[in-house]
Amino acid sequence: MSKPLITIIIPTLNECHNIPMVLKEIHKRFSKEAEIIIVDGGSIDCTLDKAKEVSQTLGMDVKLIRQKSSGGKPGALIDGFKEARGLYVGVIDADMEFHPSDLERMYREALKGYDVVLGYRRDVRLFWRRVISWGARLLAKIMIPSLRRFKDPTTEMYVISKHSLDTCIDKIKPRIKPALEILAKCKANSYKEMEIMQRQRSLGESKFSIMWIFQYIWQLLELTNYFTVRYIAGALVALPVSILLWNYVGLLAPFVGAIVKWLFIFREVGPASTLTIKALAVLIKIAGVAPWPITALIEFILIHMLRGTKI
Repeated sequence: MSKPLITIIIPTLNECHNIPMVLKEIHKRFSKEAEIIIVDGGSIDCTLDKAKEVSQTLGMDVKLIRQKSSGGKPGALIDGFKEARGLYVGVIDADMEFHPSDLERMYREALKGYDVVLGYRRDVRLFWRRVISWGARLLAKIMIPSLRRFKDPTTEMYVISKHSLDTCIDKIKPRIKPALEILAKCKANSYKEMEIMQRQRSLGESKFSIMWIFQYIWQLLELTNYFTVRYIAGALVALPVSILLWNYVGLLAPFVGAIVKWLFIFREVGPASTLTIKALAVLIKIAGVAPWPITALIEFILIHMLRGTKI
């Protein structure tokens, strides 16, 4: 059996009202090019029945599998990745927040030779959801230097070549933002970002949970080898050292503290960068431009921005 050009993975959980629309739109745009894999996370409504009904009516190549991996939707995607046979693998949610027409554009672009095509979201959802997404993107770019080249490294819709996915399939963990895992761990020679629309879902209930925010922060900590945790630990050790030395060496005390802090992060940031940032923080404090908490925050952000420079 010849390989399909693209495998489209659709994770589902109680999407009875949306799955027929998703499948019909995919069939309209991909026809016989696509292998469809629906990975269901334990739906208790008519999701699977509707998927079977629509796929049989349209004559679509749809594979229905029950999720085996833990981790919610990210685990479902990993199960789908392992089953995929296509030359490319595309991901789209079943809630119709993203439209299959955008996935088609991304796929056509990937055929031009790109290993990874990311959907850069133009978000028209509720304001608070847009704020959370914006904050997540900003935090990822601050903490992981390699992601700063991307407009939307936390996107939920993307297309990746199977050979690139195979370089990291055993390394990807079922974390809240699979795109981050892919960008951080997969080997790819070329990337492209395309603007896509993210809408507010009109049918069914949102799966969003406040716990996702904490899971996301934990994912970033994992991907950075707990750099932030080590930095904070170093700062807590350096603070009493600086205080104790202040009466003996004066303004040199903060710099001694900076070296103590650097010992916790020396693999990612060089001593010159650490001391330069500390000098800037001291100057800001002496000039009275900002209070201590603000200077500490500035120092925190700059250290993270320079992570990986080793200068």
